[in-house]
Amino acid sequence: MKQLLFLFAVLLSACNGGGNAPLATPSGFKATAGDKSVQLTWNANTEPDLKGYVVSVTLGDGALVSNNPVNAPTTQLTVSALSNGTTYTFRIAAENATGNRSGFSSPITAMPGVPSVAPAKPTGLTASAQNGQVLLAWNKNLEPDLKGYTLRYGSSATSLDQSKSLPTSAVSTVVGPLTNGTPFFFALEAENNAGQASPRTDVLAATPQGALLAPTISGYSIIGYGNSTQVRQGAGGIEIVLQGERLEALSGAKLLGAFDLSITDKQANSAKLFAIVPHGIEIGPRTLLVSSGAGEVAVNDAIEISKITAAKTPGLNPSDTSGLGTPNKPYLTLSKALSVAGANDTVLLGAGTYSAGETWPQGSMSPVATNVPAGVTIEGQSSDRGAVLLEGTGATGLGNALSLEGSGTIRNLTLQGFNSGIRLEAGSTSTRLGVLRVDNVAAIDNRSGIRVFNAERLELSQSVFANNASQGLLTRGVSQVQLSQSQWSGNGVGIDLRNAGSQTSSAILGQLSITLSSTDGIFVQDVSLDLSNTRSAQNQGNGLFLAGRPGFVALRAGTLLEQNGFGFDDGRSPDQGSINATRYLLPGSGVTIGAVVGPKQLGTYYRIINAGNSILFQ
Repeated sequence: MKQLLFLFAVLLSACNGGGNAPLATPSGFKATAGDKSVQLTWNANTEPDLKGYVVSVTLGDGALVSNNPVNAPTTQLTVSALSNGTTYTFRIAAENATGNRSGFSSPITAMPGVPSVAPAKPTGLTASAQNGQVLLAWNKNLEPDLKGYTLRYGSSATSLDQSKSLPTSAVSTVVGPLTNGTPFFFALEAENNAGQASPRTDVLAATPQGALLAPTISGYSIIGYGNSTQVRQGAGGIEIVLQGERLEALSGAKLLGAFDLSITDKQANSAKLFAIVPHGIEIGPRTLLVSSGAGEVAVNDAIEISKITAAKTPGLNPSDTSGLGTPNKPYLTLSKALSVAGANDTVLLGAGTYSAGETWPQGSMSPVATNVPAGVTIEGQSSDRGAVLLEGTGATGLGNALSLEGSGTIRNLTLQGFNSGIRLEAGSTSTRLGVLRVDNVAAIDNRSGIRVFNAERLELSQSVFANNASQGLLTRGVSQVQLSQSQWSGNGVGIDLRNAGSQTSSAILGQLSITLSSTDGIFVQDVSLDLSNTRSAQNQGNGLFLAGRPGFVALRAGTLLEQNGFGFDDGRSPDQGSINATRYLLPGSGVTIGAVVGPKQLGTYYRIINAGNSILFQ
């Protein structure tokens, strides 16, 4: 009987109830994108019985994000909590007091994003005249969207008609050959990925001079590196041999923007320099500068600091014994590359399958053996995540692909056939490991795709989890979980989020798709949850199951739960008194619960609690 009354009420609310005069579709509808938001404006309708407007927000595939009511006479709306880099479609209709609605406007689109700001003017530019060339050096710009620098130069301060493009890693360069005794003028500007240039630095002048007593360099090499001048991060000691003239007077040597070198031997026509290449040093080419009391000379891009590299391309002759771990002399296995990595290093994997010859850490229970030092980034060379495959022996084995000691970043990889694809686990709830960032990763056919226990934060985006027998993602005791723009399909549990002990854990989930789980799409135990713009569908269990006492739970517009079990289930009887009294889906919330397909029927366990698009558990 209650179900019939509920259906009758829904049908009644859908009726216009009088007032059949047509309304005009609002005009002048415009969208301005901002950071995670879009500002919408339009012209006011003039109907005397106008109540307001309805603004529809959808994704590119037509999936509803939200319907937003706006009361007249307001003619603007800011839609927030959107994802930067995603295109949204907006439509607007007018509505009168009796429920009549105009047709929707033509769609307009906008993509939220952080507004581009031109880089700051580079600082610290210096120009040092040398024999037939000029050495320029400056401080590194710190903008995250920096694309590089342009050095402009010429024979007068008002005519900088020549230019040289430089990468983001550059902090120096040599311009030459130039005519000795002729003044040259230089200015530097930075550029971001949006093509915006910074203000130019002040123009500096330098006049190359033929200093006959200054040292000269005619050649150089690194002992043990053959004809290669690439050196990997954390390479340790390297010895550079110089050939030239007047080298017996050398008093100093350095790689600009990197480190000083000690002079271990110097003769008239040769010298030896020694340095320790540390872990975490910034990659990129570096200028070698040597000096004596009579002057100095610079060699542009003499040494290139590289990521630690492994590859499968036969033409590169990758080898764990003769390789140097550089792009032109790579290692063969990931295991070798990880064995020499340290904090803030990046391990770069060339296209191919990493299986034979690899040593995967073993273990299914915490704590497990690790193979990734804290602070290391592992990345495939291509944004096509399928280009680089880490392949284990199967989900029933004990091998784990990437087991981290602490904070780390994983991107552009596929992990298949492991006990766990990625693990970051502290054995004690009193220990909090660092931050795990995962981007553009596929975890397929593992026992668990990713396991993170007792960590500060997990950030995951643009990733895929498919056919992992236990969980696509399992977290326990993670202070903050942030998941966006990712898909789960065919896993045991799609997303399993749990607290540990008396710790505080929260999760922000947005723009996810979770389907075909053999149990629940999303399982949450004692974790505060903010869920938006997410589809959890066709799972054999529940779309969303809340266990324990999760604290604050927000189900925001666009959340869609349609299951064989319950769309939403908190697992408690309705008379326990621990649930906010507003239990059922309210009209106009923008949150959708699909019909029950399986044996369970609409009732007290099938509930969505929505008050202002949020629910609160005490």
